[in-house]
Amino acid sequence: MADSEQLRILKEEGVQAWNEWREQRPEALLSEPYLGQPRFSEANLRGADFRGVNLKGANLTEAHLRWAYLRDADLSGAYLREADLSAADLRHADLSGANLWNANLSGADLREADLRKAHLSVADLIGANLWNANLSGADLGEADLRRANLSGANLRWAYLREADLSGATSARPTSARQTSSGPISTTPISPAVTSLACRLGG
Repeated sequence: MADSEQLRILKEEGVQAWNEWREQRPEALLSEPYLGQPRFSEANLRGADFRGVNLKGANLTEAHLRWAYLRDADLSGAYLREADLSAADLRHADLSGANLWNANLSGADLREADLRKAHLSVADLIGANLWNANLSGADLGEADLRRANLSGANLRWAYLREADLSGATSARPTSARQTSSGPISTTPISPAVTSLACRLGG
C-alpha cells in the first residue's frame, strides 16, 4: 500500500516540495535501499500533474495513473508492475530499467521517452505513441503493440518474441532518426524490419 505521508507531500504540496524532500533524505536510500524508496503501490493518482517529478526507484505497483502528466519525470528503475498508465503523458520521461510488466500503457504518449532495458513484457501498448523513443535492450516479450507508433524508435537489441505488432507503424529502416519537429511516418512495420531491429532470442 502507499505510504500516507509520502502521498500527502506529493499530492498536496506538489512536485517541487516532493523533489526537495527526496533530495534531503539520501540517507534513507543508503541505509534502506529498498524500504527507503517511495511507496505508492495501488495509489489513486489519476490525472495528477507530476511533470518533472523524481520517482526514481519508486514502488508504483498497481498504481492508478490514467491521464497523469508525467512529462520529463524520472521513473528510472521504478516498479510499475500492473500499473494503469493508459493515456498518460510520458513525453521525455526516464523509464530506463523500469519494471512495467503487464502495465496498461494503451494510448500513452511516450514520445522521446527513455525506455532502455525497461521490462515491458505482457504490457498493453495498444495505440501508444513511441515516436523516437529509446527502447534499446527493452523486454517487449508478448507485449501488445497493435497500432502503436514506433516511428524513429530505437529497437536495437529489444526482445520482441511473441509481441503483437499488428498495424504498428515504423520509420523506414534506411531513414535517419527524425527530430521532434519531424513528421510521423505511417509506414506499416514489416517482419523484415522487426528481424533486423530486434533480438528475438533463441
